[in-house]
Amino acid sequence: MLGVMAFFGMSISEIFTKQKEIENLKKLDHEKEILEVKRKSEMIVNEANLKAEKIIFEANKRASEILNK
Repeated sequence: MLGVMAFFGMSISEIFTKQKEIENLKKLDHEKEILEVKRKSEMIVNEANLKAEKIIFEANKRASEILNK
């Protein structure tokens, strides 16, 4: 009977240890996802800024052409 109780106690201990490991892995995955989303959002913002600068440049160029005529 004591052997069965010891086995049960060791099993429970192992289950708790594995649950903690799983939680830590989930945290790491979540942090990786957050970093990936931040990186993608920065790329989108940078691309939008470049497009905006191009539009402004083209508008100024067109305005200069009109004023020169």
